[in-house]
Amino acid sequence: MEYLFGGTVTYRDVQTGQLITQELMKTRLAVNPSPDLHLTYFVQRDFLVGEPAQFALLVQNKGAGAAIDLKIETSEPTVVSNENNLPVEFTTLYTTLDGVAGNFKFTSLDLGRIAPGKNLLARWWFASNVNAHVANYEVRMTKASNYGEEFNLITLDGVRELTHSVTGTIRPPSANSAKRRMAPGNGIQKDTNIFLLNQIEDEENLPDYVVDENGEGTDDLEIVSGKAMLTATDNEGEYTLTMTASREGWVYGVLHDPTNCSMLLTKVVRQSDGADMTANFWQTDRTVQADFSVMVDNRLHWADNTATAETYTLYYEPLPTDGPKVGVLELLTDDDISESHATQARLVFDAPIDAASFTADDVVLMAGGRSLTTVVEKVSDTEYIIDWSNNQTEGGHYELTVFTSGIKNAAGTAGTTSETISWTGIAQLRGDANDDGQVTIADVTATVNFILGSQGGRFVYNKADINHDQKVTTDDVKAIVNMILGK
Repeated sequence: MEYLFGGTVTYRDVQTGQLITQELMKTRLAVNPSPDLHLTYFVQRDFLVGEPAQFALLVQNKGAGAAIDLKIETSEPTVVSNENNLPVEFTTLYTTLDGVAGNFKFTSLDLGRIAPGKNLLARWWFASNVNAHVANYEVRMTKASNYGEEFNLITLDGVRELTHSVTGTIRPPSANSAKRRMAPGNGIQKDTNIFLLNQIEDEENLPDYVVDENGEGTDDLEIVSGKAMLTATDNEGEYTLTMTASREGWVYGVLHDPTNCSMLLTKVVRQSDGADMTANFWQTDRTVQADFSVMVDNRLHWADNTATAETYTLYYEPLPTDGPKVGVLELLTDDDISESHATQARLVFDAPIDAASFTADDVVLMAGGRSLTTVVEKVSDTEYIIDWSNNQTEGGHYELTVFTSGIKNAAGTAGTTSETISWTGIAQLRGDANDDGQVTIADVTATVNFILGSQGGRFVYNKADINHDQKVTTDDVKAIVNMILGK
């Protein structure tokens, strides 16, 4: 915007005493209005080893001026919310800027030009080194520059908990309402990125808010899981999902995956209009709980902007088999350790794996409805021991699952399958060397007798090996005594 500046100068002539006014030459000056930038971060709730996790940044220019050569620097994302309170380390898989793929750094983002009233969406997909649930996420803005100069006309509008992103359509404001809402019907503008958010805390962490890439949102999101049904067709890998809603608009649903996630969902068609809805359906085989433990769930999720009733056709295909596969997964038992007393399992892969890619986060052990910690011990390039003896549990149903999605073979290819075994176990009580269900002086005696070679009666080696050094010594005797004394 250009302005014309001019003026006058008045002075008194010292010789005549007269006031003289002189007009100044007018000059044109260009003035650039300032941008007013608002930033909103979207952070995926769950991080799972072997599964991409998403971050997104929505930049809105609400000012009258354009942002030119805009650069934003922020701190590294910090998430410390997992079972062992370990810092989460990220590896960037791919990034997009307004839908265009590229190599965009999270900490130093070059956004270019954002016109007044326009928005820009940056997205990152990361791989995580551990399973984690985001409960504490921090973004610290360190610097922003416009025209190469630092400026402070920037507002961080918040960090939103992201359940998943899908695609959808936006209808303009209706004649009867001044409020823009997300809904189907006439006047559809375009397909856009839709973010499902969880803003109200609940036990199941269900999404309760929908927002698009322009920052427009609504809490008018109906959960339709109880009004949906999956049925198999006569064709292999083909299913039909029917659902009803109380009104038209955005819905979210979740059901048990009909293939137990043993097959890959590759295509979804909405029968009312033949639309490809693949981007709005997704599978999950694990969920990170509020206590940071991991639960195997094998679920099918979907979200859509739909009429009150809708039917979808789902097409599944076999999973790729190039990566590692589990050849053997079995409990370690012997004459003294029955299946119900087992605290270790033997795992054998079909081929050598990259040992650095296999950790305890690729293993989920459920007992009595809760997750137990495990330790992975390498025996060879293909064989491992999974140990959970450092847990105290009640008896009941045990289920051990190994996920290969985070495990790579020698060629660097990750697996796509999982393997599960289940059994009925008894209570696991550390220090209960004689396996009588309690830790007493009798366990000290049983352990000492074992060390002296004069063992008599039942003795459970794994329960006596308190310090997990794969041997029973006087150090374990001291540890059992300390347990009895409450130390």
